[in-house]
Amino acid sequence: MSTRYINIYDLRMRKNGIPYLVIKDKISLSSDECMCSPESIARFAVNHLGVNMLAEEYVYVLSFNTRLDIMGVFELSHGNIVSSVVDPRQVITRILISGAHSFCLLHNHPSGNPFPSNDDMKVTEAVENAAKFSNVNFLDHIIVGDGSYYSFMEKDGGVIL
Repeated sequence: MSTRYINIYDLRMRKNGIPYLVIKDKISLSSDECMCSPESIARFAVNHLGVNMLAEEYVYVLSFNTRLDIMGVFELSHGNIVSSVVDPRQVITRILISGAHSFCLLHNHPSGNPFPSNDDMKVTEAVENAAKFSNVNFLDHIIVGDGSYYSFMEKDGGVIL
């Protein structure tokens, strides 16, 4: 069994105002770990990002290539116990700079209840519109709770990954 590494990126800004990516950390995955379903992505979030142990909301963007292999992870936002700010422009900036073909939004609910709030639904719609405009594929928005997850695409009857 071989190991592959997934980069955790940070977005930085040059003095001339041009953004660039910096590798902040790496996550090792065994070759048999796939990111091929909302359940497997939620499991990745728990096992490798520890989202089930976080006392505040964290929002991540997972980027994928054309074969839907994970390319990298971005920590997009760190909020408080009930919310986190997500700017669709910041999501799309990271996806375009990384050269990704598609992406997935992922965040935790410290309350343990993965059901989306009204703000979660509004953010999902705004990011979906930004992705369409930017010609990148928005695969899903997954919310991880205590031992369970919510997938917008599964609940909407969509086909993902």
